[in-house]
Amino acid sequence: MPGPEQTELNQDAILWRYSSKDDYNRPIVSQYEEVEVRFKLGQVQSTDAKGSVISYDGSAVTEETYPIDSILWVGELKDMPDAPTPLYQIKSYRETPDLKGRETKYTAMLMRYTDTLPTITSN
Repeated sequence: MPGPEQTELNQDAILWRYSSKDDYNRPIVSQYEEVEVRFKLGQVQSTDAKGSVISYDGSAVTEETYPIDSILWVGELKDMPDAPTPLYQIKSYRETPDLKGRETKYTAMLMRYTDTLPTITSN
């Protein structure tokens, strides 16, 4: 039986995986895919390795790690408008193993992204 962090991935999301950056340092992403996550939106603060405080706009528990700078939208594919908003960009991850070290919980730290999708590759 999977742990509660896996069984509670009950929110649908659309993911555009990060693929590269363009000449202006903006992300280029792949075609969308549907994923299941558990969102917790709201201000979250964390510290980096140097002790600087970083403010995030939320977090999402995922079943795997997605590339940093990937884009997430909360909702189902059938409900996705032509210009989905709000968009969130994955900026970092926290990994939390269970006590026995068998399962790992991945928490993506999110920052709000602009209201327009980045360039999408066609692969």
